Amino acid sequence: MKKLYTVLLLLIAIEVYTQVSYSYVTQSSGFQIVTEGSYKVVKNEQRDGFTTQVGAP
Repeated sequence: MKKLYTVLLLLIAIEVYTQVSYSYVTQSSGFQIVTEGSYKVVKNEQRDGFTTQVGAP
C-alpha cells in the first residue's frame, strides 16, 4: 500500500511540473483583416507565423 501512495504521489508531482504556460502580448493595431478568396484572414504585420512545410504546426 505504501508503494501505491508513493507511485501516485510521483505521478501527481510529474503532472504538476510538466504543465507549460505561455503568454503573447501584442497591440491590436499590428493586425489586418484581409479577404483571400471567399475567406477573411487575420494577418500580423510584423511577421508571418505560418510555415510552408507540410505537416508542421
